Amino acid sequence: MQFMVTLLISGFILLAGCSSNNIREPAVAGTWYPADKVELQNMIQGFFSNVKEPKIEGKIYGIIAPHAGYVYSGQTAAYAFKQLTGHHYKDIILLGPTHRAFFKGASIYSKGHYHTPLGDIPINEKLAKKIINENKNFSFIEKAHLKEHSLEAELPFLQQVLKDFKIVPIVVGQVTPDICNQLASAIIKHIKGREDVLIVASSDMSHYPNYENACEVDRRTLTSIESLDPKEVIRVSNQQLSQGIPNLNCTLCGKFPVIIAMEIVKALGANKVKTLHYANSGDISIGDKDRVVGYGAVAFCKEGKMEKTEFEPLGESVQKELLKIARLSIESYAKSRKVPEFKPKGTVLNEKRGVFVTLTKNGQLRGCIGHHKADTPLYKLVPKMAFASAFQDSRFLPVSLNELKNIKIKLSVYLCEVHEIDISEFKVGVHGIIMIKDGRGATYLPEVPLEVGWSKEETLAHLCQKAGLPQDAWKEGAKFYVYRTQVFSE
Repeated sequence: MQFMVTLLISGFILLAGCSSNNIREPAVAGTWYPADKVELQNMIQGFFSNVKEPKIEGKIYGIIAPHAGYVYSGQTAAYAFKQLTGHHYKDIILLGPTHRAFFKGASIYSKGHYHTPLGDIPINEKLAKKIINENKNFSFIEKAHLKEHSLEAELPFLQQVLKDFKIVPIVVGQVTPDICNQLASAIIKHIKGREDVLIVASSDMSHYPNYENACEVDRRTLTSIESLDPKEVIRVSNQQLSQGIPNLNCTLCGKFPVIIAMEIVKALGANKVKTLHYANSGDISIGDKDRVVGYGAVAFCKEGKMEKTEFEPLGESVQKELLKIARLSIESYAKSRKVPEFKPKGTVLNEKRGVFVTLTKNGQLRGCIGHHKADTPLYKLVPKMAFASAFQDSRFLPVSLNELKNIKIKLSVYLCEVHEIDISEFKVGVHGIIMIKDGRGATYLPEVPLEVGWSKEETLAHLCQKAGLPQDAWKEGAKFYVYRTQVFSE
């Protein structure tokens, strides 16, 4: 049982359930966190604004975050999730303990969506089913997810800081260390080598000792996690439980999800563990210091700044091929509602680079959408971004077939990977820039400030406005990332 606060939103509590279209409805919205979208967003942004922890330099492969009522553990959780700002993940594998259902093995939600007040999050059905098929101890057990809060509590934070991701929700039941190893191995098999997967282990820490004992128990537990050795976590947990500490019920309610996560992140490349924050329910003004629950935020990462990959400029023939692919993608969808598949002509089109596709009509912007991450071959990414610019840019109506003859296509292909800088290094017209602050972000391509005649300060002020922040928000607490592009058009 977790400490929680009852937040009755609009006088009712939302009930959990799985609908016929495989949407897992929230179980604790309106009780453990607000059911109102705006109130929930504001609460999480408030937590983020209190985080002063320096950003981790390097790749983050996984985190541990607590899952109690937000008034108790939300601030600690924010320390973990805010570190994800500026990172890009396609898939989030969520590992959490069961609190309400008792079953052997692991239950993997394999179809549909998880719903929160911030919207639906799609399941990566293909990946989920691949993991299930690896072992008889893995399956989908509906009751394991129906009212379970350990995964649900993490989702609004993820929705606030990341965009366009899918999840694989895994509730861990009664397991042995062998089953944990089997699950870790199954997940590793299907994600190793990918840089766009995040592991989230959901766990609170010590349950029910007094404040002083909780602080000491949790300090030892965090130290064991920092060893990046799952056996050490089990050893320290067993040792502390055998010491007769009054009212100590457990050291990690998500101990097995945590050790599974540790095995996975090591295989992915993590070599460093950083404890970001610790608190317990006794630190809250309404908390009872005689009987507390501990909360820790941890990141698994690879030390050192992320390397910046440089790319060679594209030759004229490749430029023409990509522009042709972009136009054919738009034309095909406008005519038949299908985007054709293209085969790469030459090795350059297999290169993984960021791309923006910009559409203009009679000299006026008609659509512009891109992808920063260098994780998709050009021959696949250009069609996707061309389609998105023509038909999914929310600022404009979808492009019609009759308009196409008046549409001009421009491609901005990245010449380097996105990398973090100090704002003093930003050069107008040279760098495309991304600003991230308090979970909000915005970008401008390198040519935009030049086209409108902005100075450096004016560019940053407009960037803040675009992100929905005050014009001077860039001056304190913001993170900046840049990239360079090669621009060519029809």
